[in-house]
Amino acid sequence: MVLRFALKQSAGIWLQEAERVLDLFSIQTGFQSAKAYLAVDDDAIGLLYLQFDSVGNYRRALSAYDIKVSATQFLSGSIDEPSAFEVLLTYADGKKVHYQSEKTASSEEIALGDSATARAQSRLEP
Repeated sequence: MVLRFALKQSAGIWLQEAERVLDLFSIQTGFQSAKAYLAVDDDAIGLLYLQFDSVGNYRRALSAYDIKVSATQFLSGSIDEPSAFEVLLTYADGKKVHYQSEKTASSEEIALGDSATARAQSRLEP
């Protein structure tokens, strides 16, 4: 999940709120990592990057009670644009890995996230 923010408060206050929200996400099932960024050339632009092991766990995290109650106001301050992305290519430790998209040609057959847990596990194997 990638969320960009046009900061309406100081960068310090935004970062404190981001940390509080990321603390809530960090205890959700399937959470892998998170980062908070400020743009190098414009400190009024912030970005949150969260990684989950599957689309299903990402969606369940957004639906969690604590997230709905304590993080929705902060998250609603993000810029209205796509925020969920699937990994299709990685470069790490001198290795390049391609992944098959979990999307189907027809969302009526299998929606994004259906059976994602099993597929995500197999994607993690070398």
